[in-house]
Amino acid sequence: MIFFDFLNTLTGKHKSVKLDKLCLVIGRGPNVHVNLDDDNGVSRIHALVVETHGARIELRDLASSSGTFIFRRGEKRNVARPPESGRAILSVGETFFIGQYRIEVCFAGLPEEEPTLKREDFDEEDTNVEKMEK
Repeated sequence: MIFFDFLNTLTGKHKSVKLDKLCLVIGRGPNVHVNLDDDNGVSRIHALVVETHGARIELRDLASSSGTFIFRRGEKRNVARPPESGRAILSVGETFFIGQYRIEVCFAGLPEEEPTLKREDFDEEDTNVEKMEK
């Protein structure tokens, strides 16, 4: 399961959002999936993230006024400008920036169910430590 770790770099405010839809719209308007209304550097409808194959996402800038940024080859790039031309493919562990928010793409596997073992599940021989050591 892909999720995004949002960190407001000015206030320290933090939230995590699961990608549990086909896509997520990010912005500060009332009709977005992820609302960043505490930042004037975020457009009402700012960016869109879509899960592609595997643990990758496509990030699209939706003609925002202040841009959506990524780091590639050691330099900060606006997704809305060439060579990205409005979109970028990101992998788990990569980050992107919208306004004062730093957003990391994360992956969480489904938790494995651990068997619950009870004393009655063992024979007396299984619990005899002296026999096990021999």
